[in-house]
Amino acid sequence: MDKEKKYQLRSAVLKEINKVRVLPPQNESKLIISHPLKDHQQKQRIKKYSLIILLFLSIIVFFSFLIISTGIYYWQWDNQLIINLSKKLPLPAALVGKDFIWLSDYYKDLTALINFYQYQNPNLEVSKSDFKKQILFKLIEKKLIENAAENFNISVSNGEIDQEISLIAKNPLNEDINNFTLKIFGWNFAEFKDRVIKFDILANKVNEYLLNNPEWQQKNFTKITIIKNQLDNDMDFNNFGEYAGWFSEEDLGKDLFDKIKNLSIGQITSIIETNFGYYIFKLDNKTKLANNQESYELSQIFVKKFDLNDYLFEKINQIIIYRFISI
Repeated sequence: MDKEKKYQLRSAVLKEINKVRVLPPQNESKLIISHPLKDHQQKQRIKKYSLIILLFLSIIVFFSFLIISTGIYYWQWDNQLIINLSKKLPLPAALVGKDFIWLSDYYKDLTALINFYQYQNPNLEVSKSDFKKQILFKLIEKKLIENAAENFNISVSNGEIDQEISLIAKNPLNEDINNFTLKIFGWNFAEFKDRVIKFDILANKVNEYLLNNPEWQQKNFTKITIIKNQLDNDMDFNNFGEYAGWFSEEDLGKDLFDKIKNLSIGQITSIIETNFGYYIFKLDNKTKLANNQESYELSQIFVKKFDLNDYLFEKINQIIIYRFISI
């Protein structure tokens, strides 16, 4: 009986065991066990190699920039490759006060000037050295004029530009104006409008502002006022004046003629203001012409008004200007 029970018990246990199916793990070979220490070391190696590559590239860029800069500033490279690179790299040509003149603008204007002269005379042998001096000086003046316009709150409207364009729309070749500027300067018309037309209007407006501003004219007006006071106190006119010549009524114009006609020989006028400056005239002699008109022999003292040229001369001598390129 005991053997039979044992047999039944054994059979029952085996039966239960057979119900359980233990399957081996699938794709066991693909199982990856992550190790934190090894992951960190791998990331550090990647970071290290990245820094080395970055440093290497930085050294290449630095020495390339150094070679290009030396070539431009010391060896005076100015080939087409350098001109193209100057459009991408912020390389200065000069420093005017606190403002940079960029090499890209310098080369652009230099190329336009050379194109202009070669268009006028295809056989002309161009001296780049003379042109470089001229362009750099003009760019310095341009920067000073732009700064002056900003200080005086002067700007140029699109209407003013359009009005000026209408005056030059008919060019000597009677062709499309965009083709015309490309042919003459190597600029499309948009560039020509911004770099030439707009700036010329701005410069004229700054000049007009100076000519009509009593504050800027005070110095020169004071100068001729002092001269007039000395003449009134019997100072010799020849100490200040110069011979002007013979003039008819038509030559003088109505306003000036009215101030001259009643003078006696040896007399001087009061201070006469014109658009360009201040005059004092002395009547040296007079005679009648064949048409019965009178002709007047005059000497003059002239003090020009303070204009844009005076302003630029004054500013150039006041501020610090660094020139980086060799010309």
